[in-house]
Amino acid sequence: MAGAAAKGLLLAGRYRLLGSLGRGGMGVVWHARDELLGREVAVKEILLPPELPDEERAVLRRRTLREARSAAQLSHPNVVAMYDVVEEEGRPWIVMELVRSRTLADVVREDGPLPVRRVAEIGLQMLAALQAAHAVGVLHRDVKPSNVLLADRYRVVLTDFGIATLEGDSSLTQSGTLVGSPAYIAPERVKAKSAGPESDLWSLGATLYTAVEGRPPHDRGSALPTLTAAVTEAPDPALRAGPLWPILEGLLRKDPADRLTAPAAVRLLVLALRDEQSVPATPSGQPSSRDRRWVPKVVAALVACLVIGGVLVGWAMFKPNDDNQTQSPQTTATRPGGGSTSQAPRSTPSGSGSNAPSSRTSPPPSSSSPPPTSAPSNTRKPSQSSTEPPALPAGFRRHTDPTGFSLPVPSNWTVERQNGRVYFREPGGSRLLLIDQTDSPKPDPVADWRQQEQARRDTYDDYRRIRIEPVDYFRKAADWEFTYAVRSGRQHVLNRGVITSPTQAYGIYWSTPDSQWASSQPLLRTITRDFRPAP
Repeated sequence: MAGAAAKGLLLAGRYRLLGSLGRGGMGVVWHARDELLGREVAVKEILLPPELPDEERAVLRRRTLREARSAAQLSHPNVVAMYDVVEEEGRPWIVMELVRSRTLADVVREDGPLPVRRVAEIGLQMLAALQAAHAVGVLHRDVKPSNVLLADRYRVVLTDFGIATLEGDSSLTQSGTLVGSPAYIAPERVKAKSAGPESDLWSLGATLYTAVEGRPPHDRGSALPTLTAAVTEAPDPALRAGPLWPILEGLLRKDPADRLTAPAAVRLLVLALRDEQSVPATPSGQPSSRDRRWVPKVVAALVACLVIGGVLVGWAMFKPNDDNQTQSPQTTATRPGGGSTSQAPRSTPSGSGSNAPSSRTSPPPSSSSPPPTSAPSNTRKPSQSSTEPPALPAGFRRHTDPTGFSLPVPSNWTVERQNGRVYFREPGGSRLLLIDQTDSPKPDPVADWRQQEQARRDTYDDYRRIRIEPVDYFRKAADWEFTYAVRSGRQHVLNRGVITSPTQAYGIYWSTPDSQWASSQPLLRTITRDFRPAP
């Protein structure tokens, strides 16, 4: 009875099928009319996989009915409303709110990748929906672009809880069939481990990545290679994500315990949205100024609805890819990559925390593990007159950037450029170095760091300042060093803002687990000692 043959069918003597709205792996969605109440509705016809044994088909049928009951607990503007569930022709049909919309998948396929601002707006509303579901113990398990409806007036609705389950259900059928869409299945589900709210958050990260990049983060063309990449490989480089990158990377972490939490993702998305609002709209499909008038109110309402607790997990959360949290204290209202930062100054890496050289002359007031090796010698000023860089230690290579600066880095570290910033990452490790550059330095890096601390400290769980002080490095410099809590312990960050000329400044950002701070000092000393700015 599926397909065109079902058109005109009257379900349960009440719901008249008018036409197909779309088809997915688990069923067909119909436009229907509730003859009893005289309203239009959407009806999902559940098509159980024909290759499954009868026993498993019965299990999935019961699961669908149970899902309808669990989804009925949800009453939220960003969750499609569930009205009824009926059985006809031996299979379940779910009656839902009719949302006149396009799916996010259709929008990306037909119009191309979305602007950062719009993706941040979508992400906030999806997070609101997921937190409402998780609060009553409901997991979606199939978060993906085709299940995200973009309705009029910028409403975003998460739909298709057709494979959603209450906590405790298995991800796999008895025959080993994994339920879900390969490009959006969390690594722990691929490995047949228990799923939780963190699994939905991974799928959210993959969905937002697709929205801004136009493709999934681990797409390899077919199911098995894609699933393998999700488990074993980092996400593909994101070239358009800009300030969304720390959020995407945090959500796409392999280990659920280290994944960005929903409240932390909300905080970072709000910061990204505020940042993007200060950039004039372009003809690329971003909302007009008239359309954007509602944004501050919506953001405030969403944040108020969410439980703003949790922690920023992992070093990736403060990673300098975040235009909101990693801009050098030397930068003005315009970052090197072009976006205005007119509200709170961004804390760009200016000497990040694990190995950053330090000019401390007295013990820090509140360090969780004061680095015993940080001494004035760590900040000795590099020779600005030298034309020949010093010989490098074994295992290092000199990176000469197209913008003109150069520095030594370990030979096996990867290099990536995003939004005018250069990221150096330790393969398989948690240490990160970022270099940012601006041609509009602020005159007082210490004052700028203090201002940025006030604007950013609340985005870190259990933030503890170690120091903000001037250091003897090139013309003028200041260090902002602090730690914050992550699930695995504490993260140690040092931002160094460096003025090298009246029209040139750099942010040197270093981040490492607090447990690696002391052992990483020699590495950071080598990097900062032999750093050379653009001539």
